[in-house]
Order: sequence, then C-alpha cells, then structure tokens
Amino acid sequence: MNSTVHATAQKRAPVTTAALIAKAIELIETAGLEALSMRRLGEAFGIQAASVYWYVASKDNLLDLVADELNRQAAAYLTARKRPCQTGTLQLTHLGYLYRSFLYAHPQSELLLAARLPAGPNRVDLIGAFVADLITCHAVPGETAVAAAAAVRAFTHGFVIEQNARRAVIDQHGQAVEASHAEFQSRMASTGQAGGDRQRAGTPSYELLAQPSEFDLPLQAIVAGMLGHDTAASNSANDAERVLA
Repeated sequence: MNSTVHATAQKRAPVTTAALIAKAIELIETAGLEALSMRRLGEAFGIQAASVYWYVASKDNLLDLVADELNRQAAAYLTARKRPCQTGTLQLTHLGYLYRSFLYAHPQSELLLAARLPAGPNRVDLIGAFVADLITCHAVPGETAVAAAAAVRAFTHGFVIEQNARRAVIDQHGQAVEASHAEFQSRMASTGQAGGDRQRAGTPSYELLAQPSEFDLPLQAIVAGMLGHDTAASNSANDAERVLA
C-alpha cells in the first residue's frame, strides 16, 4: 500500500452503525434523499456496499434508523428551547413553531421524517417533548395530548413540504413567479382587495409566497380545536406575537 492510500485509510472514521447513520444524514442533506445508496455510503468509509450490511439489515432498515436519529435530534431541539408550563394552547403552538424551525434546518431529511411515522426507540422522546408539559402542567388527558401533538406535527410537515416546493419553483422560475404575482396583485388592486405591503415592487418572491398567516392561523386553529380555549390564551394576533417573542 503506498503512503497516500495508507494516509487516506488512517483518516477514515471507524465504521459503526452510528457513524453510518450520521453519514447517511449528511449525504441526504447535501445530495438529496434519492442520492443515498449503500454503495455511496460504503465509499465514504472505504468499504464495499456489501460490507454496510454487517451494520444495517437493509436500506429500508437504514432509513428507519436515520429517521429515528432525526427524531432524537428533534426531541433534543424542542426540549432545549421550549417554555415549560405556559398555557396549554400557547405551549403546543410554541412547539409547532420550534418543530418548523427544526424541519427548515433539515430540508432534505424532512421528506424522510414526513414519510415515516415515529417508530424507533427515540419516538418516546419526541412524543414526550410535545406532550410532557401538557400532561403535567395542564392535566390534559394523555390520549388528547398525543393526538394534538400528532396533528401539529402532521400539519407542520405538510406546511414545510409545501414551502420547500415553493422555494424550488422560485429558484427555477423566479422572474416568472414575480411577474405572475405582480399581475395578480394588479387585478386585486383594481377590485380594492390588494394585500397592502405585499404589492410593493421589488418584494422578494420568498416573502410574497410565505406569508406568516399561512402557518399561524391554521396552527392556532388546530391547537384550539384539539385542546379547547384556556383562560389565558386565545387565537388572537397577540398570542402569535407572544409565541414568537
């Protein structure tokens, strides 16, 4: 073995299941979910694709492990940032915003999380991050808390998938999107229904297509519908500002 090959081999990380999962997440985020393959994963560690199966049973098993690791990371993210023992509706709404932030930080992996229900050992931590305070601080029945958390999680995934798709369209057809939006606003203005600041020339497409109310209002409606209205919270604009503060 020549010195260059030997030095490269020495620099490679040891092959473990955890290392394979971490590298799989890295590959997904940099090249997309469809780019992940056992061959490409093995190459990152200097091993054959067949050797990867010593650590994972199948590609489907690998994806389950990746999803479970992302659930662990999401649970840690929520737990570190949530505000314990707010009013029930504010607590769950705040967690919805936090979960959206986590998904935005993992745009490629988010598709995998959306397609696979929490099923690994870390599912308990993720569910717990959503419902623990609802149960302990507000005596929300466990079944109701879990159902409410599942509804918020599903809505947030759907919203992020749509926003990421919009971004892809804008990246590919930015000028056409701007022109289409300008024409729409012009027509709305002629009927007295134009959208205020959104009419301004030069407003970026991202801002035009991702208005806060598209997430705020449905999220608040879902939370209120699942938990009901508590005495210290409502679905007003002031609540949204308190959640985001």
